Amino acid sequence: MIGPLKIKIVSANLTRDTEMVGKMDPYLELSIGGTIVHKTAVKDDVGKTPVWDEEVDYEVKDLSLEVHFKVSDEDWGSDDIVGEGTIRLSDLC
Repeated sequence: MIGPLKIKIVSANLTRDTEMVGKMDPYLELSIGGTIVHKTAVKDDVGKTPVWDEEVDYEVKDLSLEVHFKVSDEDWGSDDIVGEGTIRLSDLC
């Protein structure tokens, strides 16, 4: 075991808009090593500039794991992926 890591999910400035009418309702999923460790609150009707300001505590066991961020727009039926990215845990520590 390597130790605790505090991840702060602050906000996003999105360049893609998945809505034809109205504003997006974005949320972010944070996965580490392929397991979802946090899903933010859905920010209703904020469009491309959501502010979450949420913290996640994670116990680091392996620095080689990948951290994956995925922002989606909540919709009836199925959610749209707005954007995503991946970084290694070792790059964050």
